Amino acid sequence: MGRLRGMISCEEALGHLWELIDGELAPEDETAVRRHVEVCSRCYPRYDFQRAYLSLLGRIRRGEGPSPELRRRLAGLIPGAPPEGHDPGCGSDTSSKE
Repeated sequence: MGRLRGMISCEEALGHLWELIDGELAPEDETAVRRHVEVCSRCYPRYDFQRAYLSLLGRIRRGEGPSPELRRRLAGLIPGAPPEGHDPGCGSDTSSKE
């Protein structure tokens, strides 16, 4: 049986976020934490970040990286980023050499 009752505090909700994300809470506790996170402007961003972080780690572990489109957009935002087609493993951009 769950130990969390009614509307829980931010400290209680934040203390159980990873358990919520990992599906390790008793059903009653999961309901209490979800109910809090869904309405709390302080806790929801943290929950959303941790969920996204865990998703990213899973993608990295499976060998998935960002899409080519995302890489291109990010490179365009970084001053001095190597041009598209640059192989970061070769040490220099050979596409412009004759």
